[in-house]
Amino acid sequence: MRKKIFEAIEAVRPFVPLVQMKSLVDGIRWSEERGFFREKVLALAEALKAMPVTYAQSELGEDAVVHLHYFYGGCDWWITEKDVKGGVDQAFGMVDLGHGAELGYISIRELRRMAGVELDLHWTPKTLKEIRLHREKPAPVAPAARSKPSVANVVDIAVWFAEKPTGLVH
Repeated sequence: MRKKIFEAIEAVRPFVPLVQMKSLVDGIRWSEERGFFREKVLALAEALKAMPVTYAQSELGEDAVVHLHYFYGGCDWWITEKDVKGGVDQAFGMVDLGHGAELGYISIRELRRMAGVELDLHWTPKTLKEIRLHREKPAPVAPAARSKPSVANVVDIAVWFAEKPTGLVH
């Protein structure tokens, strides 16, 4: 079992951001929940092994399956294909940096070195179409006419004073 864990760690290392990788390894070594961390690393290694290489899903369009999801703040990277040689230099997927999603090539090597970026360890494979539908927001509705903001619009002053203990308000 130990050899299998070491092999899995080495298989996932190129895809997991540095700080997150340290947390996973520490979880396996020292945590009371080491079984959870072992299962996550083994499952991720299997997912990476089964992941298609660049150009394998090019004919599928929106039906291409996203196998990895990275995120940071309002930015997301969804990886559909790893590098042809199994590496991390030229993956393919969809990126949304907060200005709309685009398809293109992504360097996982650069992505995992960016401070704060994390690999979604709870990701379930989905198609690009499912992701787009989930992320589409309805058109904004025109706001109703509002009165000018004031304290009276937010707080009923009489109730507020009545609820305060005597001597607390000057």
